[in-house]
Amino acid sequence: MKNQDRLIRTKEVIYYILGILLISGFVYLYWSHFADAFGPPHANRLILSRWGKTAAVAINAAIFLLFILFLPFRDRIEWRSKGMFSAFILALFAEMFGVPLLIYILHPLGSADLAYDIPVLKHITVFLYRLRPNWPVKAIGVWMTLSGMLLVFWGWIKIHKSKGLVTSGIYKYIRHPQYTGIFLIITGWMCRWYTSLTLLMYPILLILYYWLARREEKILQKEFGDAYLKYKESTPMFFPVKFPTVKRKQMSA
Repeated sequence: MKNQDRLIRTKEVIYYILGILLISGFVYLYWSHFADAFGPPHANRLILSRWGKTAAVAINAAIFLLFILFLPFRDRIEWRSKGMFSAFILALFAEMFGVPLLIYILHPLGSADLAYDIPVLKHITVFLYRLRPNWPVKAIGVWMTLSGMLLVFWGWIKIHKSKGLVTSGIYKYIRHPQYTGIFLIITGWMCRWYTSLTLLMYPILLILYYWLARREEKILQKEFGDAYLKYKESTPMFFPVKFPTVKRKQMSA
């Protein structure tokens, strides 16, 4: 029993350290973009000059792919959601650092320049390039991403040792802080850099995690009954804002 407790505590410490390192790594890589700054952050320029595009993609993507460890692992459906999130992150950073994933995907259909050979794809590519966000939208995106990472980590801190219904801490204000964190992470990146692939995956991710949240609530309602219903009625779902609801008046006979 003592060995098992020691193993749990060791794992907990490792996760704490990992979470702090990942958040600190993001801040370090994008420090200059938390305010008005032009061009790639210094840390990313250094990685590109020393190790190239592949290393830049791998290091940036690893921060967010490892962050998946702080989300719950319950069944195949949640594994699929993590797979979609991973695909979004990989597509985002690959295109950001100059690896044209769309061209590679289209390559079996013809020329390597197929994205530009087909008029519709060419116009979409040019249109997206002209709509690239600048400051202050980029700075807002960085702060949103950081806020999302903190929410995911904070949510994990509250629930990883919990044996009952968690209604304290961040869960006092929203029912799904970790999913809110995912929304903020991907939306923050869309404010900074988007591609045709990430634009396609973005709404799918939002719908998928919303559906997962609804599905989790049905499970929690079965497990905790009236206690969860009371918590659900008094606590907003994703953001600490209560929207007015229209109650239907019962018609008297």
